Amino acid sequence: MHAKMLLVPIGNTHTGSANDIPDFLVSKQIAQRFLDVEPPIFMVMPEYDQIIREIEKTYVLGLDFCALASACVAIERTLNLARIKLHKHHPKLKDHIRGIVTTFPRMH
Repeated sequence: MHAKMLLVPIGNTHTGSANDIPDFLVSKQIAQRFLDVEPPIFMVMPEYDQIIREIEKTYVLGLDFCALASACVAIERTLNLARIKLHKHHPKLKDHIRGIVTTFPRMH
């Protein structure tokens, strides 16, 4: 008995089933990679949720370089988004530098 997962693009209107996938397209490696992917416990920033799901599918299919490159881009975008969202909570650079300069002891 085989378990098959049908990976189709989001928004696809084709209604397929596991019977549409020939057995030779399903390997033990694909099944193992699918089982290796653990869903996140929670998501702090859901903006890239769909992209992360597509990266998981790419990994399961065995497209390692594509999955790795996409993951790096997704991480960079997530960090940039976090920086943008947290910017308003950080002091201005001028105020920060002024605070550092006034805290250093003067050398005589």
